[in-house]
Amino acid sequence: DGSEGDVVTEDAVDAVTDAVAPPPADFQPTPPNELTLRYGDELGDGAAIDIREEISIDLIDLDPLRKRLGGALNEEQFNLSLQECILIALSDNLDIQVTGFEPLKSDQDIFSAKGEFDPVLQGSGNYTRSNQSQSQQVVAFGGVSSVEAFTTTTNATLAGKLHLGTQYALSWNMEKSESTFSNFIEEHSGTLNLQLTQPILRGFGTKYNKVRISIANNTRIASEAQLRLTVLNTVADVIKAYWDLVGAMENLKVRAESLDNAERLLKVNEKRREIGTAADIEVLQAKAGVATRQSEFISARQNITDASNFLKNLLNLRDGDLFSKALVVPIDRPNPRDPDEFDPNAYENRVMASIDEALENRPEVLIRQIEIDNAALEAYRTKKEMLPQLDLIYNYTSGGRDHKLRETLDGIYERQDYAYTYGIQGSIPLFNRAARGAHNRARLTQRQAELSLEQARRFQGRLQRHPRSEQQTGDAPPDCQRGRRRKAPPIGRHHELAGPPDPTGSHRRPGAGAHLQHRI
Repeated sequence: DGSEGDVVTEDAVDAVTDAVAPPPADFQPTPPNELTLRYGDELGDGAAIDIREEISIDLIDLDPLRKRLGGALNEEQFNLSLQECILIALSDNLDIQVTGFEPLKSDQDIFSAKGEFDPVLQGSGNYTRSNQSQSQQVVAFGGVSSVEAFTTTTNATLAGKLHLGTQYALSWNMEKSESTFSNFIEEHSGTLNLQLTQPILRGFGTKYNKVRISIANNTRIASEAQLRLTVLNTVADVIKAYWDLVGAMENLKVRAESLDNAERLLKVNEKRREIGTAADIEVLQAKAGVATRQSEFISARQNITDASNFLKNLLNLRDGDLFSKALVVPIDRPNPRDPDEFDPNAYENRVMASIDEALENRPEVLIRQIEIDNAALEAYRTKKEMLPQLDLIYNYTSGGRDHKLRETLDGIYERQDYAYTYGIQGSIPLFNRAARGAHNRARLTQRQAELSLEQARRFQGRLQRHPRSEQQTGDAPPDCQRGRRRKAPPIGRHHELAGPPDPTGSHRRPGAGAHLQHRI
C-alpha cells in the first residue's frame, strides 16, 4: 500500500504482470495529432469530428478589422484650447442670448409698475347750438315762442394716485353761453374742483401700494441670477465636453498600445507554433485577443468623433448652414507632474474649498430667497384685499360767473361761488371668496418657496459633509440643475490619468485605460 516499511517482492510483481492482458500483435498506437472523438449515440450516426478542424487557427479572420483600422479619423481638423472653447461658447450661445432678455424685460416691468402712480390728464371741449319751442304758458307769460342758445364748454381734469393710496382729481370747467333770455349777450361761468379720497383700511399704506414695484425689483435681481446661472452651466458643459474629448483621445492611445501588445503576443505564439513549442489553441487565443483589441480601438475612435461632435454642438460651430464636419483637437492636457495641482495630501482641503466657493457663488439659493420674498409680498397684498373698504372723502369747489371772462376768473380765485363736502364711505363684500382664495393661494406659494430654499440648504449641508459621495452619486435637488443639459464640472476642475494599461492587454482592471478622475 506504499506505506513506510512495506517491501515489494518479486512474486507480487509477477502477479500484477500476469493480471494485465498483453496487447495484440498488430497493435499500433495512434499519434496525438490524429486523435478523433466519436460522439456515437449523441450524433446518431457515429460520425467522427476532427479536433484540429474545430480549433483551427483560421477560425478568426483579422483582415476585415485591420482594413477599418487603417482609415484616418478626419482629414479636416483644427486645434482649440479650453479658453478658446469657452470664449466661443459664450460669444455665440443661444441659451445665454435668450436668457439675456429676462433682465431687460424685468426693467420694463419695473417701469410699468411705477406707472401706476403716473397722473392722468383728461380734457374735452363741446359746442352746442339749440332751438327749443316753448310751452303755451311760457308764450303767454313771457312772450317767447322759442329759445335759441349757443353754448361752448371746455373742461380738463388731472387725476392720479399717491404712494399712500390717496386718490386725487383736480377739475377745471369753463362755459360760455348766449341765449334768447340774455339777448344773446355772452355769459361766462367756471369752476375749479378738488376731490380727495383716502383709504383707511383696504388700499392704505406705502408698502401695499408699492407691492408691484417691489416684486418687479426682486424679479430683476432673480433674472440676473438666472442669467449668471445659464453662463455657469454653459461654461461647465463646455469644460466637461472638452475634457471628455481629451479623455477619448487618451483612451485611443491606450487602445492602440494594447492592440500593439496583442499583435506582438500573436507573433510570438505563431513563432512558437512553428518550432513546435505551442499548440494551435494558443495561437487561436492570441488572435481572439487581437480581434478584441481591434474592436476596442474602433470603438475608441468612434468615441472621439462623438465627443468632438458634442463639443462642436455646444460651441455652435457651423460650416455655412451645415454642421461643421471638422474634428476638434484639444491642445490642453492635465499636468500630473505639477505638485501644486496634483497633491494627494491636499485633495480634501481643495475639495472643501472648491465646494465652499461654489456654494457661495451659485445663484440658485438667491433665486429661491427672492421667490420667498415675492410670495410674502403677494400674501401681504392679498391680506389687505380682504379688509372692508373704508374711505375718507373731501370735495371742494370754487366758481365764478360774469359777462367777462376776466371777471369770471377773478370770481373763481376770490371764491365768488364755493362749496365743500367731506365725509366717509365704505363697503363690505359678503363672503369675499375671491380675496380669501387669493390670500390662501399666496400663503401656499410662500410655504412652497420656503421648503424649496430649505431643500437647497440641506443639499449644501450634505455636500459639505460628504463631498466625495455627492460627487459620485450626483445627488442634487432638481432646482440646482434647472435648465442644464448635463452635469459638468465648474471652471478649474483638474483631471488625473489613472491606471496604466497592462502591457499584454490580456488582464484589464477598472483603472486600466484612459480613466479620468475628475477633481474640483
